[in-house]
Amino acid sequence: MTVLLEGQGDASPTVELTSALILASARKIVENTGTLKTGAWQASPAGIGLAGKTLGVLGLGRAGFSVARVGGAFDMKIIVYGRPGGAAEKLASEFEYKFATDKKKRRLRKLIS
Repeated sequence: MTVLLEGQGDASPTVELTSALILASARKIVENTGTLKTGAWQASPAGIGLAGKTLGVLGLGRAGFSVARVGGAFDMKIIVYGRPGGAAEKLASEFEYKFATDKKKRRLRKLIS
């Protein structure tokens, strides 16, 4: 499934849904919604805050750059993965985001999968 083809379409829905999923996951929205439906307030604490947490962004195209900006608005640390010397590295430097190379990205993929 293609979420957003580079250079085509509107990135806004992708950015909005990504942000919503990050917030829902961190703040345990689904779990607490179920508790509210039973008449209670919160089954658990309201999750974790995003400030100071790290958000990894693959590339800084339209969607990636916007997701990074939203993460920045939540005071998250932004780490951008991309090719050395590419546009993502230049933008990451310009916006003071940490930059990681493809080599580090491959290691990260092994950890996630």
